[in-house]
Amino acid sequence: MKKTLTITCTLLAVALLAATAVPVQAEIVVPIVAEADAYTSETGPTTNYGGGTTMIWGDSEGYTWDIYLHFDLNVAELTSAPEKITEARLKLTYDSKYGATAAGKVHAILKDAEEWDTTTIPENGITWNNEGGMRDVSSKTLVGSGIDSTTDIDLDVTDLVKWVLGANSGYSAEVDGNNKLTFFMRRNYLYGLGYSVYRSKEYADTDDSDAPRLVVTVPEPATMGLLGLGFVGMAALRRRRRK
Repeated sequence: MKKTLTITCTLLAVALLAATAVPVQAEIVVPIVAEADAYTSETGPTTNYGGGTTMIWGDSEGYTWDIYLHFDLNVAELTSAPEKITEARLKLTYDSKYGATAAGKVHAILKDAEEWDTTTIPENGITWNNEGGMRDVSSKTLVGSGIDSTTDIDLDVTDLVKWVLGANSGYSAEVDGNNKLTFFMRRNYLYGLGYSVYRSKEYADTDDSDAPRLVVTVPEPATMGLLGLGFVGMAALRRRRRK
C-alpha cells in the first residue's frame, strides 16, 4: 500500500509540474554565407578580383582596395518572423597584413538602386571602374567605424538585418522588400603603404567558418517536451487508478 501511494504521488507531482511549466524557449543559429564577395583595386581599375580566396582592404597613397559583400536573407527561419530575431552579427576572418595598418569602416547599402546587383555585375565581373557607385558612401548607412584591420571582424548588425526584413518601419523608404543586403568596406586613409587581407567565401574551408557571413540567432518554436511528459504522467495515473 505504501509503495503504491508513493508511485501515485510521484506520477501526480510529475504531471502537475510538467503541465503547468512554462515551455523552454530554445534558440537556433542560422549562418548565411555571402552570396557574392570581391574586392576592387584603384591601381587595377579594369581587373576583376572576384573568385579569389582572399580579399585586400586598404587605402594609402594612391593605393585603395575596397571590399564588397552581398547577402541574400531569403531564409525561412528569418523571413517567417523577423521581429523575433535576437541577434545578427557580420563576421569576417582575418588572414594577414602587409606594411602599416589603419582602422576602417563598414557601410550598409539598403536602397535597391544602389545595392550590388549581382545579375548585372556578377562577382566575376565587378571592377573598380564598374562597381556601380557603391563606394559613394554619402547615402549609405554606417554600421561600424574604427574597426581594427588586424583581427577578425565581428559586428553587431541586428537592427540592420531586421530593418531589411521589414521588421522596422523606420527604414521602409530604404528597403525594397527583396531581402538583399550589401556591405561596402573602406579602410581609413593611411600615409605609407599597407593593407589587410581577409578570407573570402572561396577560401578552402568545408564548414564555411572562414567565409564572410551573417550569423543570425532566432528562437525556435517553444518545446512541448515538458507538456508531453505531463500527459504521459496523467495517463499512467488514470491507468493505475482503474486497476
